[in-house]
Amino acid sequence: MLSMIKDGKSKLPMERVAPLAKALECEPTELTLLALEQFYEQPVVDTILATATKREVARELDVVATWAIVLAVEVGAALRDAKFARQYATSAAFRAEKLGNRLERIKVELNDLFVAARTPGALLKVK
Repeated sequence: MLSMIKDGKSKLPMERVAPLAKALECEPTELTLLALEQFYEQPVVDTILATATKREVARELDVVATWAIVLAVEVGAALRDAKFARQYATSAAFRAEKLGNRLERIKVELNDLFVAARTPGALLKVK
């Protein structure tokens, strides 16, 4: 049967293209194109290929659009996280500065107490 197809005495049935391509370890799309050319004139084959190409491009565009949506969602989440981090950092810096000022006042008060503790009778005058 294969020799008859090879010699052009028989046509390869379209439903046998995929199994034969697998058995021959060749590209199924190329064997499909050859099989189509057995049954149809070149303008018809060109129309079929153009339609298939348009569908393939449309599918690829759908995939790209889906990824664009996914990336947009991820970017939105990253921007929200960055905004939260900036707010947290600002708040933490403010709290650290406030705590530093408070610790500085406590240090001054402790120093005053130590000085007073070394001065006889000064502890009685501490407020």
